[in-house]
Amino acid sequence: MREKRQLREADDSTGLADRLLAAFLFPVALNVSLIILLAVFFRRSRGIGRFLVHDVPMLGSFLLWALLIIPALVGLIIGMDRLIHLIGHLFYTNHESDRNTGITIAAWICLFLAAYLLSRAF
Repeated sequence: MREKRQLREADDSTGLADRLLAAFLFPVALNVSLIILLAVFFRRSRGIGRFLVHDVPMLGSFLLWALLIIPALVGLIIGMDRLIHLIGHLFYTNHESDRNTGITIAAWICLFLAAYLLSRAF
């Protein structure tokens, strides 16, 4: 009985609406995290402030892909449950049975690397 309910819940959570919501939220969460990291750790980037304030045409095709399209595709592929699990690793809020230090470290390294590369792009 319990297994059927878990299978049904797993099938319900990976629907199209769930994946579209994750495709919308992942770029937002990633870009907010990158802006915070840039503001705190990579303040000496010359052009990032100008870019964030008023130079939207400066957003080249590479940045469009890196900051919007690829995260949206990843969100569409992984779905909302896995996105929440990934955010739980970043904030270390997963349940004790779901915690994996290696994944948490890898997620933070990827986030810092993305912020560093973005700071060097300008």
